[in-house]
Amino acid sequence: MSDNIQEIKTDEDKISRFRFGLGTAIVVVVMILISVFIYVRFIADRKYNTYEVIKSVTRDDDGNTKYVPYDKDKVIKYSRDGITAIGGDGNTVWSASYDMKNPMVVTCGESVAVADIGNQSLIIYDGKGNEDVVEILKPIENVAVCSQGIAAVVVKDEECNYIYICDGDTVYTEIKTRIKEDGYPVSIAYSPDGKKLVTGYVQVADESIKSMLTFYNFSEVGKEYDSDIVKAEDFGESIIPRIAFVNDSNVAVFASNKAMVYEMKEIPKMIFETDDFSDSIKSVAWDSKYISLITEDETQGKKELKVYALNGKQTGKHEVTINYKDMVMSGEDVILYNDSQIQVITKNGNEKVFLEENSQVSYVMPYSGDDKYYLVNTDNINLIKLKRGK
Repeated sequence: MSDNIQEIKTDEDKISRFRFGLGTAIVVVVMILISVFIYVRFIADRKYNTYEVIKSVTRDDDGNTKYVPYDKDKVIKYSRDGITAIGGDGNTVWSASYDMKNPMVVTCGESVAVADIGNQSLIIYDGKGNEDVVEILKPIENVAVCSQGIAAVVVKDEECNYIYICDGDTVYTEIKTRIKEDGYPVSIAYSPDGKKLVTGYVQVADESIKSMLTFYNFSEVGKEYDSDIVKAEDFGESIIPRIAFVNDSNVAVFASNKAMVYEMKEIPKMIFETDDFSDSIKSVAWDSKYISLITEDETQGKKELKVYALNGKQTGKHEVTINYKDMVMSGEDVILYNDSQIQVITKNGNEKVFLEENSQVSYVMPYSGDDKYYLVNTDNINLIKLKRGK
């Protein structure tokens, strides 16, 4: 009997030690998770008010030069007479010249399309600056490009508009829209894989406005539908000024008073839409995981930034206090700037950066990792790293 009692006590001791060890381990894990959470929140909530210049290149262009992000950490600068791709080290990756009156630049991966809006010139560049001059016989209204260097071009005729899907002199698809019956294409988005196209049309008749959102699929799936249109939605009087493929299979649609995200691997399916805003949408931006928009109460002059994940969760909001001239989104950051001020707000709605600049700011965009940014002013293209001043 005593042996059995001893065995039971031994087993109970083992169980007690196990429970104690398990409890201790759980406490340790919880403490680690809390510490990680606090650290991540600290990093996310850090606020900067100064920076150091890591690399600086003197600008050799005039004040009419514009800038757009290009292929991860590069920048495209362009003007009426040429285009240059600049790497993170400030050196030229490739450069080309042309003569355009009103150039518009769009990029996707390494591909770049430059269209002379209102005129007939279109040039497509690859990642090495090799060019493909596309013959367009009608005035260009809009353009988009996919990662393979194929362009979707909206052109204008007297009674019709056309959307050409083209590569050089080869037109793969021609979409004809009659202005009176179908409306006018005001926005366009072309998927990175070159297989899907989304357009926003506006039809004006009898002093009323009607908007349509149309989804095209040029793959085998789309061939089973009339004119490759796999879905069309009536948006009533809500105009759709901006559409974007934020990644290979998600489309962000920005109407005049709301935003939507669709999943479009083949057939589009709405993931979420915001409520109708009483305030109008003034600006929009996006990256591969988030969309952001700024609404304005025109009666009070108040602007508010709202950030959403692609699943519809609102991750943050923040009052916009500067009179910004441009808005850029990348990763965790929403960047607003004017000629003398830079405000960076995180996706969680926290102000990360507020800077006052002495020289006129032309352009700001993130450079991957370690709180680095491109800062273009009147004289230089700078690569900067943020710091917290005293």
